[in-house]
Amino acid sequence: MKNLKFHEIVKNNKELNTLFDENQKKINISILSNISIHQLKPIIEYNFRSNNLNVDVTVKEYDNILQESSRINKDDIAIVFWELINIIESFPFEFINYNAKMRSAFFEKITGELNLLFNNLENNKSVFINKFSDTCFTNNHVSHHQYHAFIEELNNYLIKNKPANFIVIDVTGVFKDIGITNSIDFRSYYHSKTLYTISFYKEYIQYLNPYIFSILGKSKKAIIFDCDNTLWGGVAGEDGYLNLELSEKHKNGKYFKEIHLLIKNLISKGVIVGICSKNNFQDVADVFEKREDFLLEFDDFTIRKINWEDKAKNLIEISKELNIGIDSMVFVDDSEFEIGLINTLIAEIKTVKVPKNLFEYPAIISKKTSLFFDISNSSEDKMRNQMYKQEGIRKKLLTANESMDDYINKLGIKIEFSNKDEECLERIAQLTQKTNQFNFTTKRYTVNDIKFFFNSSSYDVVSIRVSDNFGNFGVTGLCILNYESNICQIDSFLMSCRILGRNIEHVFLDELFKFVTTKRKFKLLSATYNKTKKNIQVENFFELKGFEVIYKSDESKKYQMKVKNYNMKTKYNIATLWKKK
Repeated sequence: MKNLKFHEIVKNNKELNTLFDENQKKINISILSNISIHQLKPIIEYNFRSNNLNVDVTVKEYDNILQESSRINKDDIAIVFWELINIIESFPFEFINYNAKMRSAFFEKITGELNLLFNNLENNKSVFINKFSDTCFTNNHVSHHQYHAFIEELNNYLIKNKPANFIVIDVTGVFKDIGITNSIDFRSYYHSKTLYTISFYKEYIQYLNPYIFSILGKSKKAIIFDCDNTLWGGVAGEDGYLNLELSEKHKNGKYFKEIHLLIKNLISKGVIVGICSKNNFQDVADVFEKREDFLLEFDDFTIRKINWEDKAKNLIEISKELNIGIDSMVFVDDSEFEIGLINTLIAEIKTVKVPKNLFEYPAIISKKTSLFFDISNSSEDKMRNQMYKQEGIRKKLLTANESMDDYINKLGIKIEFSNKDEECLERIAQLTQKTNQFNFTTKRYTVNDIKFFFNSSSYDVVSIRVSDNFGNFGVTGLCILNYESNICQIDSFLMSCRILGRNIEHVFLDELFKFVTTKRKFKLLSATYNKTKKNIQVENFFELKGFEVIYKSDESKKYQMKVKNYNMKTKYNIATLWKKK
C-alpha cells in the first residue's frame, strides 16, 4: 500500500469488497473525529480487506465526538481523532495568551469531556485514541514551554484514567517516520479542516495493525528462518562452521548477532521459532554445538526441517506438526528464488527477504516483530514453545502398532474444571478472540463482556485447565452457558488447537451435562453452529452427540436436546476434578 496512490487504493478497495460473501460477518470500525478524516476510510478498508478481513468503516458525524460515541454498537472497534487544533479555533496560538486560571479551566473542560467519552465507549471491543500532540506546531514562533507542559499533563490524564479497552496511539511516531511536512497539510486544514495527508494515513494504519490483528485473533504465531546467509553469513556446508559470520568478530557478524538477540526476545514472548533450510543436518548442528560465540542454541528452535526437500513442502509440514494455520507463519530467507516460490505456492505465508544491504536486516526483522504482537500475552502464550516441545515427546509415544485410544490413555490427561474463575478472566476473553478451529459460534468477547457474564446469574462460564504426564497446557477450553426461561443455551463452546485430538471435547461435554443437570437442574439444552472457513471440523459434532437439528441453512445450524436423552459414552482414561472456590 505504501507505494500506491490514493485513487489506486480506492479502486483496489472496491474490487476487494466484491470478493467477500454478502452473508459473511463484517468487522465494524467507527471513526470519531473533530477534523475531516474521510480519506482514512478506504485506506483502512483496503488495509484489512487485502489481509482477508471483511471490514466496514463508518466515519461518524464531523466534530460531534461525544454524541456519536453514545450511539456506537459495543461490538464496534472505534478510532478517535481528537485534535487540539480544532478544540478551539487557532488553539496553539490562543493558548500562549492564556493565564493560569484560563489554562486550569480549559484542562477541566477537556478532561471532563474525556470522562464522558470513556463512559460512552467503556463496553466497546476496543477503542483507539491518539495522544494529544504538539509536534506539528513546534516551531520557533509557536513553541512555548507552558503549551508543552499542558499537552503532557493532558496525556498523563488520558493514560492514567482510560478504561482497559482504550489503546493510546502515539502519532508522533508517524511524524518521526515520514516527517512533519509529509504528515500535515495546513492549507487543507484551513480550507476544509483536513489536517492529515494521505501519507500520514498510510503510515498511521501500520501503527494500528498489530493491535487490531491481535484483537481479531490474526497475529502471527511462528517465524521460520533459513540458515545460510540468514541466521549467519556464509554457507555452512562450504565455508565450514568456523568461518561463518555470526558475531562482532566478523565484518558482517554484528548484523546477524542483532538478529539472534531479536530471536531471543521473540522466544521470551512465546513466539514459535523454527528452521527450514536446505542443508546437511550435521553441518547446521555443528554451528550450534561448536561455535562458542553463537548466542542461539539448537533447542531454541521449536521445530527444525533441515533437509534437501522442497521448502514449500517443509513449511506445510511445519504447519501441520505445530497444528497452526499456514497463514500464521512468517518465513525469512535470503534467496529470491525461495521467496518467490513460497509467494507463488503458499501465498498465505508472510515472507521476508534478507536485504542485500545487511545493515538494513535487523531493522526489518525488528519491524516485523509487530506481526506477532499479542495484546493479551497470557502466561499460556509465553509457555507456547515449551508446550510444542512437550508435544514432540508425546508423539514419540505413539508407536506404529498402537491405537489412538491406547495412546491417549497412556498420556495421563487431567482436566480441572472451574466456573467463573477470576484468576483466568483475561485468558478466557483471549480464548474467544483467538480460537477458530474448535469453536462453534466464533463469538468474540472482551474482558468487560466476560466480567458481565461473571456477575450475571443468567450465565455460567466454565473453563478447563488441561495437563498430562508431560506438562501443563494451561487454560485451553471454555463453555459459556446462558439460561433463558427453561432452556440452557450453549452460547460458546471452544477449545484451543493445542489440546485437539485427545477426546477432551467429549469429556468436556459430558461434564457440562452433569453440571447442568445437577447444579442448574435444567432439562433442555440448545446449541448453535455458525460455519466459518476454519471450523468445518466441528460441523457435525453436536449431531454425533445426539443433538436434534431444529434449523439448518448453508451457514448455520441450531440444535436442541432433552438432557434425559444424553448418553455419556466416554470411556477414556481422563481424570476430572472441579476447582474449589
